[in-house]
Amino acid sequence: MPPDRAPPTTKRFTAALTNGGRAKVRAPFVVPALDGRPLFVEMKTGKAHERAYVVFAGVAVSPEEVLSKVRQPVADRATALRHLKSFIEQLVTFKLGNVLAVGRDEHGLPVLRKVAERTVRGPGPTLPG
Repeated sequence: MPPDRAPPTTKRFTAALTNGGRAKVRAPFVVPALDGRPLFVEMKTGKAHERAYVVFAGVAVSPEEVLSKVRQPVADRATALRHLKSFIEQLVTFKLGNVLAVGRDEHGLPVLRKVAERTVRGPGPTLPG
């Protein structure tokens, strides 16, 4: 019998984009919807987003830690942890700044796909005068 593997961890995470597809400072963290919808949802509010971008979270997080911070009701904890484990395992394959969308596989697990190398860039700040 193989030894139990430690749960996956990552210092990368996904954050919400603005309506215009831009990155914003202090964007809320998002996870694939735990109810099976092909969307990202904000961990604190549950607000849905079609796309998210990869950011540096600063600390390594595990599926259990992520689930503890999700403020929406979870029907089945084991299923939610399976979804988050799959999400974290895939997340490490993307570069910081990549824009992602989420789909579902035949088992209902989230499947991340890159839709752009980086977020939309707007015009830079203008100098006075």
